Amino acid sequence: MNNKLLKISLAVAGLMWCQYCQGKGGDDGQQEPGIRADNASHGQRAAQLTPAQRDECRKAIHSAQLAIQQDPHNAKLYADSASAHYQLGEFGEAIGDYDRALSELRSHESISLWNRGGAHEKLGQNEQALADYSEAINICDKNSIFLCDLYRARSALHKKMGQQEQGLKDAEACASTFQRLVNGGK
Repeated sequence: MNNKLLKISLAVAGLMWCQYCQGKGGDDGQQEPGIRADNASHGQRAAQLTPAQRDECRKAIHSAQLAIQQDPHNAKLYADSASAHYQLGEFGEAIGDYDRALSELRSHESISLWNRGGAHEKLGQNEQALADYSEAINICDKNSIFLCDLYRARSALHKKMGQQEQGLKDAEACASTFQRLVNGGK
């Protein structure tokens, strides 16, 4: 595959994925590829996809795989493929692609960890999900509002696992982080 074809494949994959997330699939219409709106929405979304949306996801996966053949160390390509698998409810495949994305990154990316944790959670692999959420919290920019989402996801998982005290601690960390950021504090 030449460079021109690679660029076209990447552009098509990105365009299809952005159309899906922003126009048809995003909870708020503004969702970015690879970012989950909440823990519950994606578990239900795969069953709600129209045939056209499922086709878009399949095309995005295919385009990402073609691009990966030309650039096998590009973490974003694996993360994009993983996000499409996740949308389709193919959580095992999503975990495999997130694993590869994370291994290709020079430093871990908290969004990929969060999404991989969500995929583990959907498969009932709560310990692995908890580990991913915890690592994402550790590496996340402490001045990012995304940190609140990470605490919220881990809090919900702790509660689901019957670990009420840890869940409450994470809920409190989410609230205090949000308050600190709203007040402009660091």
